[in-house]
Formats: sequence, structure tokens, C-alpha cells
Amino acid sequence: MVTIKDVAKEAGVGVGTVSRFINGDDAVKTKNRILINEAIKKLGYEVNSIARSMKTQKTMTIGVIVHSLTNMFSMKVIENIEQYLEGMGYGIIVAGCGGNENIQYEKIIKMKKRMVDGLVIMPVTRDSEKIKNIVTDIPCILVDRVLDKNIFDSVTVDNETLVFEKMCEVIKQGLKKIAVIEGPESISNALERKKDFTMLLKKIILNVNSVLQPIMMLMPDLRQ
Repeated sequence: MVTIKDVAKEAGVGVGTVSRFINGDDAVKTKNRILINEAIKKLGYEVNSIARSMKTQKTMTIGVIVHSLTNMFSMKVIENIEQYLEGMGYGIIVAGCGGNENIQYEKIIKMKKRMVDGLVIMPVTRDSEKIKNIVTDIPCILVDRVLDKNIFDSVTVDNETLVFEKMCEVIKQGLKKIAVIEGPESISNALERKKDFTMLLKKIILNVNSVLQPIMMLMPDLRQ
């Protein structure tokens, strides 16, 4: 039977460090976390998670709630979260809400009942107060989208740069009639991309007009 001492020897760290890692001590260095986690996998050491959670009041699990489990972007986000947390000794519990606001609230409540140590949410609403009241004292971070009030940390893409790059591609192709398919107004990134598109379009029109205006003013003289 593999023991903590075996794991410590394989990882090249002290028994106390392994014990703190297993019990969810955040003070354990990232480098040691990775070494210990690799040693645990290699040796097949099994942690008694029930006993550990009773002692530490931690389950070493993070709840991840996304818009849809069939969406490729959502699945890529889940994959990267899992890979990162695995190196920290955490597991994840994943749930999708199908873009339904009420189902997302229900999923958050279920995650809390399962005593997750934190939540990663891809919100399908901009209502910050509702989510705040449900999440209460659990650490929470948002991904890809933000709420109407900045009360949670979030990880999002640079929508303005993304829209600008796509607009440049369209213009280079010589296309002039541009249609935009908008996302729901309840989602922050859809609103932001619409705003950025409108802003960039106005800038492009102004730039074109600034070039055309002097030419048009010279037209009478050219006719003469």
C-alpha cells in the first residue's frame, strides 16, 4: 500500500509538505504541488477525500458552469480549467445550463450543496445582484462575460481588437455591404461586440469622408 512517505520520497519533498498539499494548504509552492501531484499519479496513491474534507472543511473541487456543454468554446474552457486545477490538486464538477438563466441559478445552488470550494461561471445573464445573492460566501470568477456591476473578477477576451481585426479582413476583401448577426442583449460580450462594431464603422466612414471631402471640393475647379 502506497503511503504519504512514498509520495514524499518520489516527489523529493518532506512528508509535511505532502500532508499540507493533500489537506488543501494554499501555502504549498506551485512547483511542489506539481511534483506531488505527479508522484501521486505515478504511485497510484489514493486520498481519502471524505476524511480529508471532514478535517479541512474543503472538498478540493471547483464547480464550473457554462452556457452549453455542446459548444466547442465552452468545452475548450473546461479543458483548460481542468488541466490547470489538476496541477493544484483540485478536481472539477461541470454543468451546462443550455443558456437558461433560471437553470443556471439552479446549478449554482446544486454546486453549493455539493460544497464546492469555488465557482467558475460563464453567465447567461447580466443580473449581478441575483448571482451575488445565490453565490454568497463562495469564491467566484466569471469567464468570457461580465455582469452589469463589477462585483466579481472575470477573464474575458479583447472584443474591440477582435472586432477590429475581422472588420479589416472584410474591408480588404472589398466588401461594402456588411451584415451583423447580434447575440442576445442579456450577454455582455454580445453587447460589447455590437458597440465596438458600431464605433469602428463610424470611424471608417469618417476616415473615408475625410478623404472624399477635399476631392469633392476640388470637383468644380476640375470641371473648369
